[in-house]
Amino acid sequence: LDRELLPGQLRASAHTDYGAITILRAGGPGLQIFTRGGEWIDVPQVAESAFVINLGDLMSRWTDGRWLSTPHRVVVPADAQDAQGAVAARQAIAYFHNMDMDAVIETVPTCLATGPDGARKAPRYKPIKAGDHLMAKHEAATRGYRGNIYADGAGGDGDQ
Repeated sequence: LDRELLPGQLRASAHTDYGAITILRAGGPGLQIFTRGGEWIDVPQVAESAFVINLGDLMSRWTDGRWLSTPHRVVVPADAQDAQGAVAARQAIAYFHNMDMDAVIETVPTCLATGPDGARKAPRYKPIKAGDHLMAKHEAATRGYRGNIYADGAGGDGDQ
């Protein structure tokens, strides 16, 4: 870099993970999640050896939105600079768990909402192959999708 990082500057922009589950070894402060209340909050550093588990878009789809994917980003923390004004490097290690590309993902029946009569409602999402879901997410990201990435079906699912 030809210039110093500044507190509050993004190290990784806001996004959700595309697959089922992400296991993250955070590598230092700066990870934030977006709450349902509409604010970004810091993920606490409980221990240096702790892992963060994020649910991804595929898990949200599989559970018909009962379990939501976690919008997150990484910022330079306000207190990240040392006495000389330098910001420490941050290195995270992530494991992204995805399904077999040909696996058909359809709503888990027990995750379907029920109506007043107790009958299960129709699923929000049509069945999709895990590989097709993943590619739709990648394509939406690379073509500059500008909609609400946190809304149901946004970001390239295209089958609502």
